[in-house]
Amino acid sequence: MNFLLVSLLVCAGHAEDFHRSGRGTAAAGFLNLGVGGRAMGMGEAYTAVADEAHALYWNPAGLALTPRQELVFTHATYLGSGFYDYAASVYRVGRGGLAAGVQHMSYGTVEETDASGSVTGQVSPRELTAALGMAYAISPVAFGVSAKYVRSRLVRKAETAAVDLGLMLRLHSRLRFGVAARNIGGDLKYDEERFRLPLSVRAGLMAKLNPWWLVSAEGVVPRSNGPYGAFGTEVRLANQPNLGFALRAGYNSRTLRGVDGAAGATGGFGVAFGGWAVDYAVVPFGSVGMSHVASVSVQFGSGVRKGVQAPRASFAK
Repeated sequence: MNFLLVSLLVCAGHAEDFHRSGRGTAAAGFLNLGVGGRAMGMGEAYTAVADEAHALYWNPAGLALTPRQELVFTHATYLGSGFYDYAASVYRVGRGGLAAGVQHMSYGTVEETDASGSVTGQVSPRELTAALGMAYAISPVAFGVSAKYVRSRLVRKAETAAVDLGLMLRLHSRLRFGVAARNIGGDLKYDEERFRLPLSVRAGLMAKLNPWWLVSAEGVVPRSNGPYGAFGTEVRLANQPNLGFALRAGYNSRTLRGVDGAAGATGGFGVAFGGWAVDYAVVPFGSVGMSHVASVSVQFGSGVRKGVQAPRASFAK
C-alpha cells in the first residue's frame, strides 16, 4: 500500500497533518485543501478576507458580510489523477447569512498491494464533506459557525462530524481581523484505529491600502505540527461597473517534507463581468509538480450588508 499512502499524502498537500508526533495523528487531509481561485492565489491568507460563499470553508463569520446571494464552484487538479471539487451557496438573512456546501476529493485509481509488494487489485479512494453554516453580525463584530459531516473511503470507510467557528472584527474602515477554528470534532475510525481530524486555528488581518490594493497576512497553528504563516495581495487593474480584472500573489510558509524545488509561492488572476466572476490560481509543490485551481461564482438578488462595515474585498460588484 506504499504507493497509495504516498499518493494520498502528496495529493492532500499537507503531509505534516499525517506526521506522527507527540501531538497525535491527523487524517482527512483533504479538509485542509484550500478552496477558491482567489484565496489560493493569495497564498491562503484568507481568514480575514472571506466575505463571500467560500467563507463557509475559510471563516463562517464571513457569511454575514455577503452583500448578495451567491453560488460558487471550484475545481482543482492535483498530482497524478487526483482532483477535488467544491460547491457552496450563501443567502442573506437580515444581519446574517446562511450557507450550504459540499467538498469532494478523488485520488484517482491506484494499485493496491500486499505486504510483499504484489498487486492485489485497484482502489479508488474518495473523501467528502457536507457543511451547513450560519453567521450573524452586530457591528463591529460578526460571528459564524458551521457543522460538517465527513466521510472517508480510502481502503476502509470511516465517517464523523465536526464544527468550524469563526469571528471577524472591524478594526478600521479599511482594516479587518479574522480568526477561525476549523475541524473541531470527532475522529475517523478505520477498523480499530482512530485518527484525529486536522484541527487548526487561523488568525489574520486584511488591509485595503487604497481602493485598488489589498493585502492580507495570517498565522496558522495546526494540531499535528508547528505553526506557519501565509501572506497575500490583490491588485485591481480594472474595476468598472460591469467589468473587473485583478492580479494576485501570495506565499505560504508551510512546506512538504522531502519535496525539493520552489514551493510556497502562489499566483493567480480574476475576471469579473456583471454578477459573474472567474478566478484562477496556480500552487507549486516544488519539483513534484503543481496544482491548478479554478472557480466560478455568480451573485444574484439584492442585499444590504449590515453589521461589520469593512469594504468588500472582492473586486467583483
